Amino acid sequence: MPDLGQLCLLYDPAKGPFIGSRDDVQGDGWLWGQAYGCPWHNGEKWDEDVMQDDDYHVTHWLPLPSLPNAPHHAETADAKESK
Repeated sequence: MPDLGQLCLLYDPAKGPFIGSRDDVQGDGWLWGQAYGCPWHNGEKWDEDVMQDDDYHVTHWLPLPSLPNAPHHAETADAKESK
């Protein structure tokens, strides 16, 4: 199983592939969730807003790859502003 909060490519036979994560539900266990919007890399890991639902029946998952030497989003924005 992927770590809680780790964005993955997930597969549900009824819904097909999607990006999401396995998330803690306020101390009541965990649920699969689907990411909405566009995932971003925060310099350490992939991040995204996720909507959890007990209707996902994930059978396969593949963690999103880490990025080599990925700059932090704020550093990238600062570099663009200084040009």
